Amino acid sequence: MRRLLLVPLLALALGATSCVSTRAKPAPEPLAGLHEGETVTLVLHRYEEGEGQAALGVPAAEAHAIEARLGGCLDGALRERNAAARFVPADEFRRVVFPGLAFEHAPHSPETLIPLLEHAEFQRRAATLRLRQLVVVDGGTAQPSEGGILCAGGYGGGACFGLVIWHRDSQLRAVVLDLAAARAIEGPRTLSESHAWLAMLAIVPLGMPAGFTKQRACEEFGDALAGSLFSGRPQD
Repeated sequence: MRRLLLVPLLALALGATSCVSTRAKPAPEPLAGLHEGETVTLVLHRYEEGEGQAALGVPAAEAHAIEARLGGCLDGALRERNAAARFVPADEFRRVVFPGLAFEHAPHSPETLIPLLEHAEFQRRAATLRLRQLVVVDGGTAQPSEGGILCAGGYGGGACFGLVIWHRDSQLRAVVLDLAAARAIEGPRTLSESHAWLAMLAIVPLGMPAGFTKQRACEEFGDALAGSLFSGRPQD
């Protein structure tokens, strides 16, 4: 009976790979491109992972690190397209526009930031950075699983048989606030998917870790954003 189980388990295991696939959905309308000297920044609104009960989805320290990573992906993509494009790190943006407010207390959602677009003091502070576009990002990573492993004991020790497959999905979406036009525009979206698996054949474990969906989603998201920012009009 155990030998009969080995064939389908091995077939399933060998068919489950950790390759990462990514799909990008562009912004539904062109964004106003950056002119020479204008800048863009990116802030994280919320990133869901697991239960996601915190105000930022994940704990503040982790959200801060995710925001920095997303900003780095956008910065790199902008530099590849135009060396003159300047990205303003979110911490610098908050220091200038929201002085004295910690990361977790500064406005970071579209609902709190959009009303500020017509606020004179907000515009004045943002102008010192030559800020044209403020990108607000939401996202998350989910990892549901299916299958199972059963173990049975007996004389001389037990053995386990089964297969568990995890599906990891990382997605990102943006709202772009155009400070010059004082309006919010839906930005691009990306979804990265991969699979991980663990098979137990008697006392032998076999497995494949999940691919790096977060990094792939970040890179594709940065590329999609940079492409949207330069599709509206050429730089001067």
